[in-house]
Amino acid sequence: MQRQKESQFGFKLFMRAFMMELAYHANRSVGSASLAFDAADQETLTKASVHLPPILDETVALLAEVKQILRDKLYCDDFRMLPETASLWPIFQLLIRFPKIVPAGRDIVAALALRLMLAKTDKR
Repeated sequence: MQRQKESQFGFKLFMRAFMMELAYHANRSVGSASLAFDAADQETLTKASVHLPPILDETVALLAEVKQILRDKLYCDDFRMLPETASLWPIFQLLIRFPKIVPAGRDIVAALALRLMLAKTDKR
């Protein structure tokens, strides 16, 4: 059960990051509908087929950067213990839009990630 949860968590996070990358490169706004997995239907992926390899590479690099920030700066060594990843979506969007912010801005991104993870987003 633990391995299954870890696998699903990782795939969901990868797909969300991929959908954000795809939306950015397709000049689409990132709303809840564009983050749904069915937003990447066959027609959309066929149109973007030429651009998919670099988008996939950027997605992997994005996740690796966030992983490094969480491990090295915030000392989070077991990602299965994170309650959710939705609070980190603004970090993904920031790094997608401004990829050159790292490595020089890694401390700032880590501080933002910590604040987002600790924020009570259900309050106004």
